[in-house]
Amino acid sequence: MTRARGRGESSRVRLRRRFPARHVAKLLGYLFVAGIVLVVTSLVFGDEPVVLDNGASNPLSHLTVFAAVALALGVVPYVYRLVRLPRLEVNHFGLIVRPGALRTMVLPWVHIEQLAGYTVQERRHTRTYLLIACDGHQGRLGDRPGYADRIVFREAMHVTGGLVGDFDVAVRMRDFADTPSAQLAQLSAFAPNHVDVVDLSS
Repeated sequence: MTRARGRGESSRVRLRRRFPARHVAKLLGYLFVAGIVLVVTSLVFGDEPVVLDNGASNPLSHLTVFAAVALALGVVPYVYRLVRLPRLEVNHFGLIVRPGALRTMVLPWVHIEQLAGYTVQERRHTRTYLLIACDGHQGRLGDRPGYADRIVFREAMHVTGGLVGDFDVAVRMRDFADTPSAQLAQLSAFAPNHVDVVDLSS
């Protein structure tokens, strides 16, 4: 790949995120199902007496409230994923990466060995990943990818049959607005000479 050095460019580029249609659809689907469950629970158990004829407390009378609380708690992960969307920024120091909804990592260029775009053709979908290979540093400069940071990487390992095992971090390129080649070009403009940038998406 030809690298266009970003000397005259902004000191930082933040890749534009695509509208999170997938997360919104999952949230709406959950709310739809939760609404049905709540309505059915209310219809079936809403008229339950608080106290039974024998004077004992009737736990079924509280079932609608319990269901509402449980369903409200269940929506939290869906909202959290909408608030914590994937993030990818680049500057001359390195990459700022959040593959999923958890930790945001700072990966300095000095500890990055390779960037690659990798496409997997499936029957119904095309999956393209940005793969990042690090040098396994133990120092204080930057973050070292941990188990929770490699959720998308494990997905990439699964769909590729382990062919990307030489890398450490993966990001779904479909989460961002530009084409995979354009995304890789933006990152490549800041990458120092020791970082191998390979476009396997074409």
